[in-house]
Amino acid sequence: MTSELKQSANEALQELALLETIACGGEAGRRALKDLYFQYAHRFRGYFLRRGLNQADAEDLTQESFIKIVRSAANANSITAPRAWLWSVAKSVLLDHLKKTPSSNQEWDAQGDEPFSEFSHDQQAMARCVEQQFQQFASSSPEGAQIIRWVVLDGFSSTEVAEMIDRTHGATREYLSQLRKKLRPLLEVCRDLLHTR
Repeated sequence: MTSELKQSANEALQELALLETIACGGEAGRRALKDLYFQYAHRFRGYFLRRGLNQADAEDLTQESFIKIVRSAANANSITAPRAWLWSVAKSVLLDHLKKTPSSNQEWDAQGDEPFSEFSHDQQAMARCVEQQFQQFASSSPEGAQIIRWVVLDGFSSTEVAEMIDRTHGATREYLSQLRKKLRPLLEVCRDLLHTR
């Protein structure tokens, strides 16, 4: 294991320890929350700003994210990828905000309830296959799956992901390459599905 991977693993353990301490409450919990806030508040704020929110909303959503983290910290023992979990909380807070915001409600309503309703039967089958295969990938590599989601679905650049996971840009690009190599054979099943029709 490279020193950078060891460092990342150690940081993940530290983040998990902070979440567990937050769950315990008391003075130690407050100190742990302060440490976690120091590590992530500016990152969350930047994420919200990059998603088009103004400074005040970004600040509010950062606070909401930490409130949600504190409320959910009791489940820290079931969190296997703390960094991915923290970012999923921030994303969830953002999505909740967008659903409540009048100007963005039209976008949400326009998407409809059925995510594949505008696609052909073959496209729907392909989308379901990709989703199933990705879930299989996510079960074996939750943090890797979160990183792929950030890049593919959320549009984060490798530079932004590097900052989020505390790795160098080069190490992050290599990690993304390795993740894609692991995911590719799983998605081949879906490509084969198209050729059998």
